[in-house]
Amino acid sequence: MKEGRRTVVVRIAGGLGNQMFQYAAGLALADRLGGDLLLHAGDHVEGDTRRGFELPRVFTGEFRSASAEDVRKVLGWRSRFGKLLFRRSLAGLWGGRVLVEPHFAYWPAFDEVEDSCYLAGYWQSEQYFSSIADKVRHAFRFVPPDAANREVTARMSMSQSVSVHVRRGDYVSNPKISRFHGVSPLNYYIDAIRLIQERVGDPVFFVFSDDLEWCRGNLPVPRGSVFVDINRGEASFNDMRLMSNCRHHVIANSTFSWWGAWLRGGDGGITIAPKNWFQAEGEDASGIYPPNWIRI
Repeated sequence: MKEGRRTVVVRIAGGLGNQMFQYAAGLALADRLGGDLLLHAGDHVEGDTRRGFELPRVFTGEFRSASAEDVRKVLGWRSRFGKLLFRRSLAGLWGGRVLVEPHFAYWPAFDEVEDSCYLAGYWQSEQYFSSIADKVRHAFRFVPPDAANREVTARMSMSQSVSVHVRRGDYVSNPKISRFHGVSPLNYYIDAIRLIQERVGDPVFFVFSDDLEWCRGNLPVPRGSVFVDINRGEASFNDMRLMSNCRHHVIANSTFSWWGAWLRGGDGGITIAPKNWFQAEGEDASGIYPPNWIRI
């Protein structure tokens, strides 16, 4: 951290998609302030982080970690309060140095920050970083693919490729997560696939899921569709890479496939997203949808 420069420290939490939102929001703020961006992972990584801090492993961008001293310099006396800093109910106690996301909806006060600060939240809206979209995509360039992924990418480039992402896993097996997130219903996929077939000539569907057996038995995709099963464990991030190479997208209520679609960029492709991002009532997730995406 350079003396005299403003510094934005971002708390890293959750899996890959969440970490990408946190980084992108922090990058936009640091860019506007003309300052430095540091990422605070370590003991503060929480949630679905089976693979920990993933950004440096998956992408070629610069992801600078914040040391304990860096965090103390930004937080000052507040650093003594540990995880109490991140409670929404206490956010007003810390002044402008700690920005705790008050809700899932886009928060306009983010754009009024003028000094070094610590960001704690998920920041799941393109509005936080749309002003530097090109810089975000540049940071999220994937590490080189292996031969199997290069082969699938080549097949995608020769067709009207459509990624279809079905997230089940903990959305089904974990009662707490299921109550909050919920699984996008089969009717959503039926309607989305039909809409793609109406608007796209000769689409080829590439299906991604943590439950491909369920997909094979239930998704109404035509013969010739590809069920992608080459990426598992630590290599699972390659599914996002492959999604980003498709021309069109049917995403789940998942930040993983959100990024797969967003990284493709605005080249005229169709992206369809479920209108209910959360199953839980009272959570406004309207800010997560870019304006040109179709919600059904």
